Amino acid sequence: MSENGEHGHIVNQPLGLSVWLWWTLTTTVAGIASWIVITVAVPFTLGFALLGAGTVTGLCVGWAQKKILQQQIPDQDWSRWVRFSTLGATLGWIIVMLLVALVIVLDRLLFNQTLRINPITPLIISSVAGAVFGWTQGQCLQYRQGKVQWVLANAAGWGLGAIIGLKIAEAVVPYQDGILISYSDATSAFIMGSVASVVLGAITGFVVLKMSTRLQTASSSA
Repeated sequence: MSENGEHGHIVNQPLGLSVWLWWTLTTTVAGIASWIVITVAVPFTLGFALLGAGTVTGLCVGWAQKKILQQQIPDQDWSRWVRFSTLGATLGWIIVMLLVALVIVLDRLLFNQTLRINPITPLIISSVAGAVFGWTQGQCLQYRQGKVQWVLANAAGWGLGAIIGLKIAEAVVPYQDGILISYSDATSAFIMGSVASVVLGAITGFVVLKMSTRLQTASSSA
């Protein structure tokens, strides 16, 4: 714990990778909790709960992340973080659904599943959505360099998390082709979302660690 005499507040920061660990754990728990709520709600909403997954996840993850940011980087204003996280995740999920629908239509028109089974497809789709999510959250960051790093980290987190989660989901839940959202679709989404939460937290955690270390260095030299 170190005191910043110039600004009169205390910067309460653990040392080293503990910041990264807390961020990763917080993002993971919030992400998994949100996907549990969504998955449980699917059979009671005829599958429509899955359509609001972005909003629910963004709200839960944004609220949890805000607590860490307020503690570790108190020199910035985080009052908009939850709102921008919810907005970014909602936009990102809409992009995912639209691009997935486009891929399905194209595969049906071409009478094959070339795009759907290509591992590059979910990687690109999720990376684009993650970049949108990161850009939206990044509007709360003060430094331009930090904003760029945040967008890249979220794009990588969403993309890698989706492709890893998809592989695990395919091994656990058998694929069912259909137009309506089934419970197996929700289970697959839960697995993908949970894995993506871990990956997203781990990757973005390094950016948070960097920002926290920079503030700690500045506070020590003040």
